[in-house]
Amino acid sequence: MPREFKFEIRKDKTRTTSAWWIDIPPRYSETGRRQKRFFKTLDMAKGELQSLKARVANHGISSKLLGAAFEEQAAAALALLKEAGLENRQLVTIVADYIEQREKLRLVFVLIDSRLEPQKIDREFLAWLQGTVRPFALIFTKADKLSATKVQSNVAFFMNTVFAGRAEFPRIFTSSSKTKEGRLEILKFIEEMLAERK
Repeated sequence: MPREFKFEIRKDKTRTTSAWWIDIPPRYSETGRRQKRFFKTLDMAKGELQSLKARVANHGISSKLLGAAFEEQAAAALALLKEAGLENRQLVTIVADYIEQREKLRLVFVLIDSRLEPQKIDREFLAWLQGTVRPFALIFTKADKLSATKVQSNVAFFMNTVFAGRAEFPRIFTSSSKTKEGRLEILKFIEEMLAERK
């Protein structure tokens, strides 16, 4: 378990403008890589520091990589659910019922962020999914954000942690919507699954 990172404001004395900065390690960064965010004034840096600390305190590691734009999209999605008279719990029930009862459902793809350590919600969902006896495969997303070696290392750690003791692992893919990595392999796998069920 990585130690908790202490955010600090620092000053680069060699810079004449935007001298104040905050060092952000990969697990808290929007890009999945270490970042230095520079600010014109100390007050601007303090504002960002408070925002970072609040996000980490309120959302935990599964949300630490969300940028402001994604937070706004999540808030908008929740607002739409409310307008439709649905709450998170009801949505979970709808998805669970669909997975368990849909006879023509051939396979469930579970998307996992390749930059993150195994999350509690991922473990719980996968444990539940195994109990449904529904075939599933894992797609590790955002592979373009890390080196190929780091992606392989993260995937291996995830599989050995979440599926420890299992004789067989589910099928896995690495993907990137940006570079299209994994696209052809996933489409070929879908074709194979459909051909088997005919």
